[in-house]
Amino acid sequence: MKNLNFLFLSLIFGAQLAQSQSPRIVISLNGTWEFDQTTTAFPPEKFTRTIPVPGLVHLAEPKIVEYDKFFKRPDKPVAKEQFNLYNLDYTPRYSWYRRKVFIPKEL
Repeated sequence: MKNLNFLFLSLIFGAQLAQSQSPRIVISLNGTWEFDQTTTAFPPEKFTRTIPVPGLVHLAEPKIVEYDKFFKRPDKPVAKEQFNLYNLDYTPRYSWYRRKVFIPKEL
């Protein structure tokens, strides 16, 4: 048990020592990203939309294809016994995000 305690304390102090030698640098990825959707699992050749990150696909400009179908609200509540993935009335799409991040030479 003493060996385990010693190992645990060594790991804690070692981590603190390593952290104090090289300060952590945080690069924010928040902001406006390039965005597009495809029906295949391959990225688009050209990004035609922008989107704020963090954010959801309904914030894309211009709006996504089939936006009205994807975000439609029924006129009245519809009771379903079980959800069936194959009964979608919109085409499922892959969402692709892209942003260039510049890292200083010294990092």
